[in-house]
Amino acid sequence: GEMKGMFETRDVFISGLRSDLDTLAVELTDAVNTEHVNGWYTDPATGLPATGQLFFDDITALPPGTPPSRHIHVALPDSRYIAAAGQNTAAPGDNENALTIAGLETTYKIGGTDTFDNFFSKIVSTVGIEASRNKLALGGAQDATIQLHNLRDGFAGVSLEEEMIDLVQYQRGFESSAKFLSTIDEMMNSLLQLKR
Repeated sequence: GEMKGMFETRDVFISGLRSDLDTLAVELTDAVNTEHVNGWYTDPATGLPATGQLFFDDITALPPGTPPSRHIHVALPDSRYIAAAGQNTAAPGDNENALTIAGLETTYKIGGTDTFDNFFSKIVSTVGIEASRNKLALGGAQDATIQLHNLRDGFAGVSLEEEMIDLVQYQRGFESSAKFLSTIDEMMNSLLQLKR
């Protein structure tokens, strides 16, 4: 019961979520790096326009079986290396490349079908649907448990009202029997006195 559910959640549901999150992480990292490498920034050391800097560490060379989402790190030494400019002049206010990177949320297609936004929304929806399904199943199980407890108590429990009614009936029966015997005793005594 409970253990099976926990193993199923771990091995099936969470495993699927991890796979989806890894796909999202790899695709997002690759898309941002591809755009960032083409952008321009002013090199803090030389003061000249520069390009070719990765935003995230390259995760394409990870050993097989290594979850990529756990190895994504920002590759930039600091924020001065963000390639926001779209032109090699790296002029102040040129944010063309930064806008291109921001636009990836709704333009880049994961697997040719889903945008980052849609793909992530599907992951969140899957978690929400599963949580709702589990909440409903738990509520149903709790209701069934309460109903079974009530049914068991109905068979095994003692109703004080029913017991009181039975006691009153037995008492009335005893009183009737006692009056009957008392009447017979009086009649016998009367008969015996007539005979003397």
